[in-house]
Amino acid sequence: FGAVLEPAREVGGDLYGVCADGAERLVIFLGDVSGKGIPASMFMVRAISLARLLARDIAEPERLLARLNDELAPDNPSGIFVTFLCAGYEPKSHQLTLANGGHCRPVLLSAGGAPCWAVKNLGTALGFEPGLEFERTELMLNPGDTLILYTDGVSEAFNPQDECYGDDRLLADAGALIGQAASVITSSLLQKVRALAAGAPQSDDIAILTLKVKPEKT
Repeated sequence: FGAVLEPAREVGGDLYGVCADGAERLVIFLGDVSGKGIPASMFMVRAISLARLLARDIAEPERLLARLNDELAPDNPSGIFVTFLCAGYEPKSHQLTLANGGHCRPVLLSAGGAPCWAVKNLGTALGFEPGLEFERTELMLNPGDTLILYTDGVSEAFNPQDECYGDDRLLADAGALIGQAASVITSSLLQKVRALAAGAPQSDDIAILTLKVKPEKT
């Protein structure tokens, strides 16, 4: 894994986490709370704490998102919401299951292939109303494959000329990093965003979480 989290203010509302669900499975999540500052940070702490607790009993990411949404929605008078990605990964089988709650689509990098989106649909953000259902995506990751999760502080970064970093630039820059270590991919993408911003104030929190499957030994 490689990860970075840079809030736009002293505290922020982006979150990520990786935790073990038994000896042979990892639970991975990344999210972005609406707003900034203390209220967003408090909601973020609640969301990430609940996600870790729920991951102990719920294996399916789409069910975990549904339960997390049911916990967040009723007691939410300020109307804050969170976009949330949840994935379960089994290192031995390389099987990954993923569910998206209104978040930016992850980038999948495969050796010898063009970069692409790992999921088709965005889904619905969490916290609006209980009873939502979420779509499940199943992927088989091969040795050397990489999955990049990120928040919109990456894709929606702007420079002083109001030029946006954007999805096309993200795919192109990520594709140029195929074969690199997870930490290098993470830091290189952050540098690309900073270069595009050209000193413009950071308008949103930035989080990047990169998973790379260990390549086979030659």
